[in-house]
Amino acid sequence: MPDISDAELETLRKGKELLDSMLRSPKTKRGTERLIKQLHPETVITDDLEAPLADEIKAIGKKMDDFLTAQKANSDDARLDAAFERLRSDGGFTDEGIEKIKKLMVERKIPDPLDAAKLWNVENPPPKPQEPSQFAGTSWGFGAQTNESDTKLLFEDEDAFAEQESRKFFQEMAAARK
Repeated sequence: MPDISDAELETLRKGKELLDSMLRSPKTKRGTERLIKQLHPETVITDDLEAPLADEIKAIGKKMDDFLTAQKANSDDARLDAAFERLRSDGGFTDEGIEKIKKLMVERKIPDPLDAAKLWNVENPPPKPQEPSQFAGTSWGFGAQTNESDTKLLFEDEDAFAEQESRKFFQEMAAARK
């Protein structure tokens, strides 16, 4: 064993204790390892062991963020699709009307299709129904009371009316042959 003085031995012990305490302390461990790596690049430190895991964790985190973003987008799309379908079925909107609602939503920055439809209906009220003309009749005249004897007979006794009309027909045919 080489001869070293007690002072040198004490210095070496204190240096080892210092290095061990710096490597054990969570506050100084990584910094100390990085400094050692700068002087001795072949040394494997905690960062070298954790780098693959950190990259994998980042990749998983990115996948999770992408998944959550897609889920939110799908949820929003499903909510919008359901609202547009409600406008088609309950609101009576056609595909052309839905396109106009979508355009209004973009122009006015309205997030809810039902609110946009309400605004559309306020700005574009449906036309009033056309009232019946005063010059045209409003009924077909079935069962209406009349003073004509033939029409009265038709409503009172259909068979008698048919016999009367057939007699008239045959009389007209016989008169036409003469």
